[in-house]
Amino acid sequence: MNQSATPEALSSTQRVLRIVWPAFLAAGVLEMLVFAFVDPADLHWGTRLLDASPSGVYTLAFFAFWAVTGLSSWLTVALCVPSAALNASALTAADLQQSRKL
Repeated sequence: MNQSATPEALSSTQRVLRIVWPAFLAAGVLEMLVFAFVDPADLHWGTRLLDASPSGVYTLAFFAFWAVTGLSSWLTVALCVPSAALNASALTAADLQQSRKL
C-alpha cells in the first residue's frame, strides 16, 4: 500500500472511516465499563421501571455511545484543519468580494 497520508489524498470513505472506526472502538469500551457497574434490569425512566430487554438496553446504549464518541471524533478532525487551508479559503472569499466591486 503506497498511499499518501495527506488529507487531500484521502477518499471520502477513508475520511469517514477515520472518524467512525475509533468511535466504534471507544463506544465498545465505554459499553463494557458502564454495564460492568449498571444492571439493565434496574434502569428507570423517570419514576417507572424501564420495560426493555437487556439486549435492547445494551443495543440502544451502544448506539448512543457510538454517536457521542463519533461526534467527538468528528469535532477533533474538524478542528485540526491547518491554518493555511483556512487562510486560503478566506483569501479566496476576499478576492471574490474584491472582484465583484470592480
